[in-house]
Amino acid sequence: MILSGKGAFRKMRTALCAAALFITANFSSSIAVTNTLNGSITYQTIRGFGTGIGTWYYNDNSYLRALDTLIAYGMNYFRIGMDEYAFEATNDNSDPFVQNWTYYDAIFSSPYFEKTWKTIKYLNDKGITGDHIMLEFYGRMPTWMSSNNQVTIANRKELAEYEAAAVKYGLSRRSPTVSFKTYGPLCEYESNGTEGPWFSDYDEMGKFLDTLVIMMDNMGIPSDVSISTCSRDEVNTSLSGTLRSHAKCMTRMKQFDSHQYTAWSPLTFDHYSEIKNSNYPDMEYWVTEQNKWCSDCDFGGHITYTMDDVFGVSNFTIIDQNFGSSLQLLFDGLDTWYFHPPAAFSGWGMLSIDTTTWQYTKVPLYLGSASLWARFMLPQAKRIQASAANNVGYYNSSSGQISTIGMNNSSSTQSYTLTLQNLPTISSMEWWVVDNQHPYPYLKQTVAVTGQSFTVTLPARCLYAFYSGGSTTPAKALTPEKSSLMAPWTITKSRSATMMRFAAPPDCGGIPVRIRICDARGHMVRTLLNGSISPGLHAVTFDGSDDHGNPLGTGIFFCTLSTPETRSTITMLGGKP
Repeated sequence: MILSGKGAFRKMRTALCAAALFITANFSSSIAVTNTLNGSITYQTIRGFGTGIGTWYYNDNSYLRALDTLIAYGMNYFRIGMDEYAFEATNDNSDPFVQNWTYYDAIFSSPYFEKTWKTIKYLNDKGITGDHIMLEFYGRMPTWMSSNNQVTIANRKELAEYEAAAVKYGLSRRSPTVSFKTYGPLCEYESNGTEGPWFSDYDEMGKFLDTLVIMMDNMGIPSDVSISTCSRDEVNTSLSGTLRSHAKCMTRMKQFDSHQYTAWSPLTFDHYSEIKNSNYPDMEYWVTEQNKWCSDCDFGGHITYTMDDVFGVSNFTIIDQNFGSSLQLLFDGLDTWYFHPPAAFSGWGMLSIDTTTWQYTKVPLYLGSASLWARFMLPQAKRIQASAANNVGYYNSSSGQISTIGMNNSSSTQSYTLTLQNLPTISSMEWWVVDNQHPYPYLKQTVAVTGQSFTVTLPARCLYAFYSGGSTTPAKALTPEKSSLMAPWTITKSRSATMMRFAAPPDCGGIPVRIRICDARGHMVRTLLNGSISPGLHAVTFDGSDDHGNPLGTGIFFCTLSTPETRSTITMLGGKP
């Protein structure tokens, strides 16, 4: 039987794994939970949390605003798909080691590829560059290379030339150039050639990757641009061992990575230890495609999310993290169209598109739970030992940030005690929650920490995070939202400052209000107000500087007004709305 597309392959593994997941993700938790974070026991360094992006629907309006939304909700790593449409229709010449740049420049400057480059450039301009962007080749080889999409000795040099030329064009030949430091040459090579090229065995894959690295070196592509495996299945020790025997490809192979859905299984063994005990101990393991299972999202349907879906994906993420994954990427950030099989509308996006109006709307629990993970799975932090089975912990020794993420998937409230060991002494932690009542990260309260410990009662059926550090504040929305307190924002601009006005009705006197400015990565750079207010009109002024008086310069900033019950955010460009 010939299978095509994500749907056909993934349906094969649904029943048993889904049953196993149900048992894992719906256990009863009536007993108290004690979680101890031990800062002296550390594991992998966290790369980040983000999403994939298909670029077919690129435009200068709603698409770019949708990217802004993903950034505002904390996505800090992006995997950009370079789909099979408009690939090398005929051979550029007979010598794969001599590039016909007139021919390649025409291909890579075509309208389709410009969508890819413009997406990356837009992210670059928002400060997301280099190590936080992966470019990946999706789909089948041109038919003149192979009729069945198999990589062999007869075509590996031509495929390697084409892919290296694409990387070269984006990094140095296009004007303006773009910045990315990871390239994925193979998408799900196990999928019989529908998602990407396939190989007769792992050694043939290693030979192709050797050839690709030779091409990249010959074209002068910087040595810090790495390649990745982009596996559908978990990278097993047979594959990793075979690739490690190919010394040339390993000069640029900085990570192994794989894909997973809740109809499959999470990682099954300790990749952190396996890598550390190998002859390439500085490598990483990434999960570059992850989500709930959606049987019709490759065929025109739109993804939906419930708290059970949040628990399913979060359960996988916690297991992956505890087995050594440094990066988690959801599939997908935006609804799009993919040309590789099944060549159809893809409705996997955290932002769902209406193809009549071309406007995007948020998928609440999906985007909200992703935002909590992106904010509190701290980039550059170390994963540290967390004693509770359904929790994961992080500590950044440079910034002092501490966080833990967990879930209560019981239908009952749960007593939860957190104790910090071998970590800096702190006096409080922010407690954030996502649940049916709060589909986006909600600051439930600031918890007092006494003797490095506290106990709270977790709500039933919630995803939660506890955080200390002060520089990460999730933004709930990109547009002003009316409420009984902040009805609505008004703005006055001058040459030197921006004034934001808001109103507190008579019954809102004494309510605590916080107004903060965050940059495009969600880092808090300025506090404009932090205290209780009286009824009536109020105003705060922002002069474009941070808390230390330093100018913030140009870029996107988010001014967020929050209370214990509500939140509203205004988007500003260069510090001015």
